[in-house]
Amino acid sequence: SNMDEKISSGKIMIANVSRRVLEQVGNKYSTTGAKAGIINISARPDILAQRLAARGRESEQDIARRLAREVPIKATTARLIEIDNSGSLAEAGKAFVHAVRSFA
Repeated sequence: SNMDEKISSGKIMIANVSRRVLEQVGNKYSTTGAKAGIINISARPDILAQRLAARGRESEQDIARRLAREVPIKATTARLIEIDNSGSLAEAGKAFVHAVRSFA
């Protein structure tokens, strides 16, 4: 695929994928010689509930179900960087940029 070609040429690619496929994706790219990694951005459940409620798209019951079904990250051979997005957007943004640069 085009993404595979770009990764093979040393480009940094960022994809937002489901935790259900992280193991597969992480293992695929970490065995290609690419600097594969996973940046997991999460927030404390209370903060996430507040943010979801502020959007106004889900009921309290929907939010509770969403928080209860959180899928853990399965083991992968890719490097994992965790970012806590419970604070300000600026803090999380700086952490994300630092994480991305660490793969260059």
